[in-house]
Amino acid sequence: MFLRGRDADARLRELSAQRARVRPVLGALAAAVLQRRAFEPLGFRCLGDWGRERIGVGARTLREWARVERALAELPLLRRAVRTGEVSWTVARKIVGIATPETEAACLASVRGRTVRAVEVMLRAVAGSATGTSEAEEEDRVRIRVGCPPRVGVKWAAALELARRMAGESLPVWACAEAIAAECAVAGADVALRPPDRGSSLHSARVRERNAESGLRAQLWPHLAWTPPAVPDSDRLERLARGLDRCAPHTLDRRFREAIAFLQQIDLEIGRVLRQVVDRKLYRELGFEAFERYATERLDGSARTARRLVRLARAEQRAPEVATAFRAGRITRFQAEVLLRGARDGSVVRAEKVTLRRLEDEVLETEVAFWAPRMVAALFETLVARVGLEAMLDHAIATWVEAGEAFEDYADFERDGFRCTVPGCTARRNLHSHHIVYRSAGGPDVPWNRTTLCAHHHHRGVHAGRLGIRGRAPGGLVYSLGVGRFRSGDVKL
Repeated sequence: MFLRGRDADARLRELSAQRARVRPVLGALAAAVLQRRAFEPLGFRCLGDWGRERIGVGARTLREWARVERALAELPLLRRAVRTGEVSWTVARKIVGIATPETEAACLASVRGRTVRAVEVMLRAVAGSATGTSEAEEEDRVRIRVGCPPRVGVKWAAALELARRMAGESLPVWACAEAIAAECAVAGADVALRPPDRGSSLHSARVRERNAESGLRAQLWPHLAWTPPAVPDSDRLERLARGLDRCAPHTLDRRFREAIAFLQQIDLEIGRVLRQVVDRKLYRELGFEAFERYATERLDGSARTARRLVRLARAEQRAPEVATAFRAGRITRFQAEVLLRGARDGSVVRAEKVTLRRLEDEVLETEVAFWAPRMVAALFETLVARVGLEAMLDHAIATWVEAGEAFEDYADFERDGFRCTVPGCTARRNLHSHHIVYRSAGGPDVPWNRTTLCAHHHHRGVHAGRLGIRGRAPGGLVYSLGVGRFRSGDVKL
């Protein structure tokens, strides 16, 4: 379905209103999970591990949802305005920190009808400092994209793993890239940082401006000729937010996954319309110079989120099974993004059977692609241009492998990848060697009877009765968590 600028804008606002209905439900669910630490009985060390594996949302986002929901519970006027779509959730998130029951009516009158950017300017003038700095920091990032052959993709994955081992934690990709570039910079000549070249191949968008003189729109954009399905019924959302104080952890987990599945159905439709806005530059018809400005001003979300939805919509052409599974709620956003980096036949089926952690290990990168702060991007670009990506990776790998050889007493840790072996756990610090058959029960001190656990899963998991482990290490173990049983390799049973 081809849309004009005004039609696309109206459709997006309609879908955004549908999306806004999910926000209070997600906030209530997040608050319940945080308040009761429901992720622990389910077998997860922390909120972030549960969020990544089960619903495809990071810990910071979950805490933000819960914070806003708790604040709106004390502000009935603003809460009602958010539910009816009179005020966007993003605007509400920015003003709940300064609104009180006595001042909420005045605050609501001040922000009603204003764009997100206008509200930010107003709040800076009132408070004398920026509001919502976390989102601003997110937006102050640039995209790194470097195509590479399979052998370099293998080296990139190895360098990321070694960087995380050296740090003792699951660093984000950009932090690993910074460590890789820093190793190369220290070994070579002084590196003069320069601003990222927005016209370079590393930062250039893969979408080029279409030739407007080639003929019919259907020939220009055949992938956009689709009939949008009806927006899913949202009546069931109200039921998901009822009686949360009486729900068991398993019920909270199930309800959260249902609410996220509802959100994903709407997100894919938003991505399809946004793709037209980007590819056909419809934002110019609406009076905006850039797509990012349009997304910030007109949608209930950030420009980064809008770009992510466009990428997902683009994937329908080359990986339709991934988009279909995402829309149906069979896979999470994180799983979809991993699959799109290296999708192959049967990848969706595999994603449904293994944890996100295992899926990330299995996908072979065909390009180095990540978002990074501007200074990190500048350092990485400079080193790639000076010595080349493969040479930089070779140096970092050799340096860290040599450093790791200094440790002689960690045979089991090396075998288990210097991380907790519990499915879905991302811990790399405070590692313990756990005897599967306890020594007190006659278990031998041999490699097959030892596995690596983090302190949380060792003491508050196994010895607290929340986690069961049986079998022989490393390949024959079966883990019993609150969300199900897994065997070695993070495979669901």
